[in-house]
Amino acid sequence: MRPDRFQTLMTNALPSVPGITKAETFADTGHDRSPYGLVLHHANGARTFWQVVATSRTGDNYAQPEGQPVTGERQAELPIPDLTGDRVATSDIEAAITGAFTRADTAGEAARVERYSEREAPGAITRGLTIDFHDTSRIYVYGLASLRQGETQVRENRAFQVDATV
Repeated sequence: MRPDRFQTLMTNALPSVPGITKAETFADTGHDRSPYGLVLHHANGARTFWQVVATSRTGDNYAQPEGQPVTGERQAELPIPDLTGDRVATSDIEAAITGAFTRADTAGEAARVERYSEREAPGAITRGLTIDFHDTSRIYVYGLASLRQGETQVRENRAFQVDATV
């Protein structure tokens, strides 16, 4: 799966999550950190930024149209937490993104999904997920930044340091 198609899938799927009022791409909001990413608007006034990075499937050429999706055994749909509280854990937002994806992947393109907050040995990026696809491509969704209600700018030098709650 290519990142542009993933973004479209997720901007359509995420507004159905309780507590997410809107999902936009980085391009929609003028955020230029990366060509691909999602900005989630939360019911409590917070916003979270999720950078999307991809590795292409073997032999893929992004200058050409995307080939037919490769499908396999469909991943189980994961639960979607309610994000409607005054304070929302960013690990729950990560879980909601994961759950929304597993529901939206009706064709069964994903072979495996890993949430970063559930890793035994946490990496440098503590919120996000990696999705391995049956076609050998991979999507990485990195928790990039969080803004609480009333905040308008991402704090300098805080990239990939998402607050525990928003």
